[in-house]
Amino acid sequence: MTLTPGSPLGPYQIRSQLGQGGMGVVYLAQDPRLKRQVAIKLLPPDLTRDHTAKQRFLQEARAASALDHPNICTILEINETADGYRNASGDRGRARTMLREAIEMYRAIRMPKHVEMVEELNERVSAT
Repeated sequence: MTLTPGSPLGPYQIRSQLGQGGMGVVYLAQDPRLKRQVAIKLLPPDLTRDHTAKQRFLQEARAASALDHPNICTILEINETADGYRNASGDRGRARTMLREAIEMYRAIRMPKHVEMVEELNERVSAT
């Protein structure tokens, strides 16, 4: 499932893709019900039929939802679409805080290339 800006995902409107990794794709979305932005992690299409991967995704979301730490995105809900795509939505605000903290950390240890990369990522997240 490839989502583009404006695509619906349950009650959410996709705004942009924020990142991608082995266990999912993360999108920025708008929750029109609460009028706020959220981050949504979607299990990759090749793993939607893998029962073990779906269970791992659920376990990760449950573990993250049980924690309260500024470096961990708070999980707000878990959903599965009618066609079997599992997703977890979380608080976008913490992601922005983490990016600002990473910028300061890389500056402190004088890693200019890393500062540039994180600042660019922060600009992209802030622009959406």
